[in-house]
Amino acid sequence: MELCLVATITKAALPAEEDVRERLGRPQHRSGITVNPHSPGADWSDVAAAFLDTADSANTRRAYKRWLRAAGEWMGVDTVAEVTGTRLLEFRRAVLDSDSQLLRLLADPRPGRRSSTALQPASHAQGIAALRAFLMWSRTMGAHQLPAEVVSAALKTPRARVQRPYSVLTEAEVAAILSAATTARDRALLGVMLGAGLRVSEVVALDVGDLLTDQEGGAALYVRQGKGRKDRVVPIQPEVERLLRAYLAITGRRLGQTGPLFRAHDRGLVHRGVQRGRLGAGAVWAVVQSCAVAAGINAKKVSPHALRHTWRCGRSATVGT
Repeated sequence: MELCLVATITKAALPAEEDVRERLGRPQHRSGITVNPHSPGADWSDVAAAFLDTADSANTRRAYKRWLRAAGEWMGVDTVAEVTGTRLLEFRRAVLDSDSQLLRLLADPRPGRRSSTALQPASHAQGIAALRAFLMWSRTMGAHQLPAEVVSAALKTPRARVQRPYSVLTEAEVAAILSAATTARDRALLGVMLGAGLRVSEVVALDVGDLLTDQEGGAALYVRQGKGRKDRVVPIQPEVERLLRAYLAITGRRLGQTGPLFRAHDRGLVHRGVQRGRLGAGAVWAVVQSCAVAAGINAKKVSPHALRHTWRCGRSATVGT
């Protein structure tokens, strides 16, 4: 079954056109340089920097910056006005074929980082979506005159075959991974992902005060700035609420207090009167993967997103066991 891949970073991550015009109706100032995105002769990197300034999500800025830098260098253009439909078609093909030169441009320069030998389908969609959004925006700003229809046709989002089965846990595996958690924090963390279906970025952004009681008297989590930059209230199971309350009690906290809900493990800072920091996304991945290994789940790739898939498939009924 063929399904259209959803771009990792969507158009919703960027402001509306009216907001863009309001924020960029004047030249942008970056590192002492005045950048005018309205100018057809503006440097590619300067226009890209102005475009990235309009993104409200740090993840969007980081991913789009990487792709736009690589795209400009791969196409060999100094200004946005130099881009042609032919070059866009060639770039799209390079993305889908995992062109070796493009891979080198995308490589993380930090020491110890491995270079990819091929791009995954999600990366195909992300790279093409990044360049398409940038060119649509910069055309609106007057940086080039390439017709929007050409940009859309040349940078069409690729279709990919979704491989089944998904990494969805069975009820027995849900119980096993929860039992493998050795701390109240990790049990509560897994419970939230399995029982509420939150994304990693949403989980680490939760504060203690975000555990609420809804209008019907049930427990809920207030999720700020989720996908699409929308706040929402997510009901949670009583079992998940109990895991969260147990975690707060063990850490000496109460409902309504300030500060991050999930905290990094203390490394002696608390003894110096310094508040423990917020748990990071990397630590969430580490918890999920270590618990999966401890639970003996070896035949599946278990990730935070796999827990979200499990929640969507209704397999989280055993969260409280």
